[in-house]
Amino acid sequence: AAAFDVRAGCAGFVYGLVIGTQFIANGTYRHVLVVGAEIISRFLDWCDRDTCILFGDGAGAVVLQVSEQPTGLLTYQLGSDGAEYDALFVPGGGSKHPFSQEVLDQKWQYMKMDGRRLYRFAVTKMPAVALEALSVAGLSPPDITLLIPHQANLRMLQSICQRLGVPEEKVFINIHKYGNTSAASIPIALCEAVEEGRISSGNHILLLGFGAGVTWAAGVIQWGVS
Repeated sequence: AAAFDVRAGCAGFVYGLVIGTQFIANGTYRHVLVVGAEIISRFLDWCDRDTCILFGDGAGAVVLQVSEQPTGLLTYQLGSDGAEYDALFVPGGGSKHPFSQEVLDQKWQYMKMDGRRLYRFAVTKMPAVALEALSVAGLSPPDITLLIPHQANLRMLQSICQRLGVPEEKVFINIHKYGNTSAASIPIALCEAVEEGRISSGNHILLLGFGAGVTWAAGVIQWGVS
């Protein structure tokens, strides 16, 4: 099987879902495995409380397959804004600042985050992106059975849902169990939502992710697994 990485930060799983869906829709493949996995603990400065208390490690996956029914990913919205890249990034260890004694001395091998900038960005941008994806699908927030967001920050998620007009009982939250697992957070939450019986065949699910890059993604799914 072919395999490749998608580096889109916290929006990475939805990016992967979109790519996998395209392969199936154009007839290239009949089955696609989409995995979201992170080991963020290796990039955390345990003396930096702006990051170390927020993030966790995790992994989740879904299998996409051909179906004659109108199921799976119906619509999506993807985007990025490179001007905001330093709101969440790892300064060193890449091509701009390869590993060196200076990188280690400056602690550039660790994740840096401007939480206030990300918060302002998320609560204004993400509701608009979600509404765009829903509109293309011919849906509105009341039509959604469940909103599964990237588990970034509880207060941030509450603000986004308030702006969308989605009640909290329609939002799946598990950040209190794992922290922010970045690209793994949506598939982990999706799996737990299914296990808890909160998703049934035919339901419309809204996926919403944003993070490093800065990247963002929204996807509307019609659940089709019996």
